[in-house]
Amino acid sequence: MKRDVVVIGGGFAGMFAAAKAALEGASTILIEQSHETISWFEQSSGSELLTNNSQRLRVQSKITKGAEFMETPLKLFSPNKLLIQLEGIGIPVKIIGEEFVYPMDKCSVAAEKFRAWLAHCGVQTIVDAEVTAISRKDGTITGVTFVQHEKTTAVECSAVILATGGGNRGFDLLRETDHVINPIAASQVPLVIENSPLEKITGTTLPDARLYLWADGKKKADARGVVKLIPGGIDGGAVLDLSTSVLENSEACTLSIDLLPGVDEGAFDKDLTTMISEKGTATILELLATFIPKKVADIILEHADIPNRTTGATLTGKQRKALRGSIFRMDLNLTGPFPIEQAASIAGGCDLAAINPDTMESYVAPGLFLAGDVLDIATRWGGYSIQCAISTGRCAGQVAAATAKGIA
Repeated sequence: MKRDVVVIGGGFAGMFAAAKAALEGASTILIEQSHETISWFEQSSGSELLTNNSQRLRVQSKITKGAEFMETPLKLFSPNKLLIQLEGIGIPVKIIGEEFVYPMDKCSVAAEKFRAWLAHCGVQTIVDAEVTAISRKDGTITGVTFVQHEKTTAVECSAVILATGGGNRGFDLLRETDHVINPIAASQVPLVIENSPLEKITGTTLPDARLYLWADGKKKADARGVVKLIPGGIDGGAVLDLSTSVLENSEACTLSIDLLPGVDEGAFDKDLTTMISEKGTATILELLATFIPKKVADIILEHADIPNRTTGATLTGKQRKALRGSIFRMDLNLTGPFPIEQAASIAGGCDLAAINPDTMESYVAPGLFLAGDVLDIATRWGGYSIQCAISTGRCAGQVAAATAKGIA
């Protein structure tokens, strides 16, 4: 078998790399180890971020490692260009908070549209296949070997794009081509919380909360957004964003949560006073449920040591102070991050010094291009990681096609 370009990995980086290479006129084959391309995206139980509706410089400011390296890929394919591309593919999006871009369709529907687009671009896709070797002659890439259903196939090509994400196999292939792999660590990961009052409502999603990270009484970081209460801890956008700071701070940190981040504490107390004067016989639980879902209000009162049948009229000054503290500064017993296997994104990977940032081509193995999470790039949460994967994929696909066609 002979092709111009072989793409290894069917995530977003690999998919956009293959599509671009094919659109540039290169015969392109994409090899994916799982049963389908972007299978993790398809299987998502809810919406998944696609990008962040920000200007290039803001995106770069959210890259915690490799920001300078990403300058050219983001210039070539910015978030705005991705939004235009998504419209062309037929994937409508919704933008939340003026920046977080999600598919309007279910992830399974969007995934099928992505695959149809890939086929339309002329990409041949082979799934349930594992690349076992990348071939070289005099240091230059000459092809790959893959195994599918116990059958081994060799593919001759002029360019290979490695976009296997953070999996061990991709890093093994890189080591075999003499690349240095920096230590792998979690970048965005759920946090372990023990003995939290919120444990009683595990499974609940808080659509808007703010988390604060403290060390030695000083605020180290904060993040606002969705918080999901999961067995043993917390997950969600705000958690993944804050986890970057948790991982960066080796000293003992504490965590607190503001359950009404859009409400000023003083204004809340004033409103509560007005409600008590108008409905003094109502229970504090009934009054609190005006601001917060009842099951969350129950937990707040328990944390503040206030019986939920206490009426507003009998609420003492001490209890009001405890109530405000439980709403705006509830302490959570942070014990650390979840294991790396549960990370939404990783740091570490191929050392960037070995890769040309303008082309994504390896200096070590000419004809080998890298894209996505195999690169040692780390970002904050907010769609930046996928944007970096897609931008590096597009850049790799464009240059790989030119290289294969002898016009680079």
